[in-house]
Amino acid sequence: MIAFVENNTIFITENQEIVPEGCIAIDVPEGTQLDELEWNGQNLILKSQEQIQAEKLLKSKQEKLKQVSQLFEDTIANGHFFSQALQIEIDCRRNSTKNDLQNVENIIEFLILTNGQGLDVYRGYTNPETNETQYAYNVTLEQLQQVKLEMIQYGLQLYNRKWQLEDAITNAQTLEELNSITVNFENL
Repeated sequence: MIAFVENNTIFITENQEIVPEGCIAIDVPEGTQLDELEWNGQNLILKSQEQIQAEKLLKSKQEKLKQVSQLFEDTIANGHFFSQALQIEIDCRRNSTKNDLQNVENIIEFLILTNGQGLDVYRGYTNPETNETQYAYNVTLEQLQQVKLEMIQYGLQLYNRKWQLEDAITNAQTLEELNSITVNFENL
């Protein structure tokens, strides 16, 4: 097989007759792929297997880091967890239109300023698949203050998991090691 460069584009062919006269060409092993070749403007180079593996690892790391970032953003925007204080699943979302922690903080502030004792009903998480919403009744100020702490803790756990995943991905030395990293934000 022959690899050649024409107009700064690399081509691979088995037919020597189609290689234009005067262009730079090299013999390459059977099965060589375009991403195994490099044109530096003067020389056409067949990359070493180490270089190819390093580039594949780097590209895979970048893809996995992007996956972490996207899943993290989705989890932040649609987060929910089981509240020990209320004994129900509650939303813990943060995006441009919803901020459940801020809502709880505002309810707490309102109750404190008005000497309120609590809420008759606290609306929890709504499962998008079943459309079933969980509710807590007769929620006290103390329970809401505990919910606030639980929400803060949940957010910290999400960030810690994100940072752990990013560190593991960045420090992976092989594709096998990288592929063994499971990207999720479950069971925090």
